[in-house]
Amino acid sequence: MSSPVFRSFCAAVIGGALLASLCAPAVAQSRRHLVYDFTVGISNDSSNTSSFLESGGGATSGRDSYNATTSDKGQIAVDIMGMQTDGGLMVSVSETAKSRNEKATTCAVYATTNVVCSDANTNPEIISVLRTLSPKFFNGANLDAKRHWRVADTNAGIQIDFNVTPNSDGTLGITSQRDQTFKGAQPGSIHSTASYVYDPAKYMPTSLKEYTIVREETGPGSYSNITVDLTASLAGDSLKG
Repeated sequence: MSSPVFRSFCAAVIGGALLASLCAPAVAQSRRHLVYDFTVGISNDSSNTSSFLESGGGATSGRDSYNATTSDKGQIAVDIMGMQTDGGLMVSVSETAKSRNEKATTCAVYATTNVVCSDANTNPEIISVLRTLSPKFFNGANLDAKRHWRVADTNAGIQIDFNVTPNSDGTLGITSQRDQTFKGAQPGSIHSTASYVYDPAKYMPTSLKEYTIVREETGPGSYSNITVDLTASLAGDSLKG
């Protein structure tokens, strides 16, 4: 699952100055420690068209299909280190699960929900948990009359729509739909729907669900569909209270 389109879902491309910032040894201490329990299911459906010669000399073709699934559960630990000069929230994040363990890696989280990590192969469940941790993610001033706001980048081919419903306990129910298209040698698309219970007083989601479909043309007549189904909930907060 290391295709260019899938990697773009997992982590953004890193530029020179930002790469140096993320890969530099951590000197700041954690200002806040969060733990999220999660379960994730991932499936990969691939198919390709192959051509071959029959014994009589004629050419024919056929389609091969491949399917693989995996699931896991565990915890994602996030240490919040502080804000960067470009507005990104610097975090150190690690994953402990039955089979999908990941050592601590440094990421920057932006109000747009863009996540940039020093490890381009960071697991997708980590990216999903980090997306809304920027303290600038939710701003009531950005809502229109229908309690909706949009984030879009035409050059990147991405559009995200958010809708907000206030809850009686002061939290917010936030739903999102993310669509992104890719062109070039390996065109593809990402479609993701998510729902959050978001605590605006703590600047974080207390629970989230996200379902993502990554489609990619891996070659002439070859296609890959990867789905990621994630559920996560806040299990620990060092600033709880």
